[in-house]
Amino acid sequence: MNSRLNYSDIKIDSSPGEVHEIKGNVGKDLAFNNTLASVAYQNVFISTNNVVKKVEEAFESDDNLMGVMITDEDEGNLLGMISRKRFMELYSKPFRKELYSKKSLKLMVAEDFDAPLCLNETENIQQAVLKALSRPQDQMYEPIVVKTVEHGYKLIDTQVLLLDLLRVHESQSRELKEKNDNIMESISYAERLQRAILPPLPHRLGISDDKCFVIWKPKDVVGGDMYWCRSDERYALIAVADCTGHGVPGALMTMALGSILDGLPRVLDGQKPSMLLYSIHNSLKETLRQEHADSLADDGADVALCMLDKKDKIFLFAGAKLSLFLEKDGIITEYKGSRHSVGYSQRKDVFFEDRLIDWVDGSVAYLTTDGLLHQHCEEGKGGLGRTGFVNLLQRIAGSPFAEQEKAVEQFIAERVKHVEQRDDITVVSFEIGKSLEGRIGI
Repeated sequence: MNSRLNYSDIKIDSSPGEVHEIKGNVGKDLAFNNTLASVAYQNVFISTNNVVKKVEEAFESDDNLMGVMITDEDEGNLLGMISRKRFMELYSKPFRKELYSKKSLKLMVAEDFDAPLCLNETENIQQAVLKALSRPQDQMYEPIVVKTVEHGYKLIDTQVLLLDLLRVHESQSRELKEKNDNIMESISYAERLQRAILPPLPHRLGISDDKCFVIWKPKDVVGGDMYWCRSDERYALIAVADCTGHGVPGALMTMALGSILDGLPRVLDGQKPSMLLYSIHNSLKETLRQEHADSLADDGADVALCMLDKKDKIFLFAGAKLSLFLEKDGIITEYKGSRHSVGYSQRKDVFFEDRLIDWVDGSVAYLTTDGLLHQHCEEGKGGLGRTGFVNLLQRIAGSPFAEQEKAVEQFIAERVKHVEQRDDITVVSFEIGKSLEGRIGI
């Protein structure tokens, strides 16, 4: 009799009351659920009011039968499981067939087959494989008895279980790839959106390319750093910001902050960067509902904001935890921002201070987020720090901006050559003087 596992129930001829069924799910596409309920099985039962000969007949009648489950004759309770492999090993020894064929099946089960591995149908396939392979070596590939949710029993081949484990891994790999593809597609779209809110790189800050440079290197595809600028005939605003987090969360914050920056007053007469920072602080808290007790967003940003009055040649700077570095005649001077960020639910009383910067034609301003300052070059070594950044600026001072940009790019590449980039990195530089005349930015 051929009993290949499929959806056809196969009956083995037996005495009344002794029905042996073989079932399975091989050959039919099922929704794979990663539990033993989805694995091919056999249902073959023999009651203990039989002799061992009945087991021999069952195995002889079906070459694909891996084992039989033994039940008591009264209640139908499971007493044990006799596998083909172990039965044939015992039965094939000299004189065993003559001695065992008429032996009580109940006695044989008690002596050799009363303790099979028994698992619940809801067991995870990976865990079931671990338990199966944790058995003694001579029992490692014995069939497994599985208790169904209907309180019945079925038999699973361990080797079939291993094949299904491969199916699990393949299925999970496909699902993971699909999810990863969807995520990467969404992130790529987010990158396009984020780049759209940044001043177009071909035009940089609206200043001619030979008088400025911008380096924007998110840690991931998108990031929490941004730069922004606006200008009219008289005033120019230039900002660099480092929002909470990096990756997608950071990028969402830059979009919120970018919208707030775009909403700053269009007329800048009488405005100061410190006042604008305070306005940004309040707007960000309002956007993130941080004044409400149930707010879930304890986020904010560090910001450097420059305001340049091109008519009266006045340069004002205000920083929220970020500094301005000014190069004049090869000397680098740091103008530190305040100790407060913008936003964050715990920030109540914040204070931003205006710094008056000497307007010297040909001097160069540098703004940077802390990504470069904190970047290691080797595991276990400290970050670059402000001193290291100042040293870098002194080395490139006086060079054309294209060469400065290339030098900083190479410097960053060297620092991330042997260690992972820790954070988003942004460096913006522009010359003070005639290059600011006219309209810049957006």
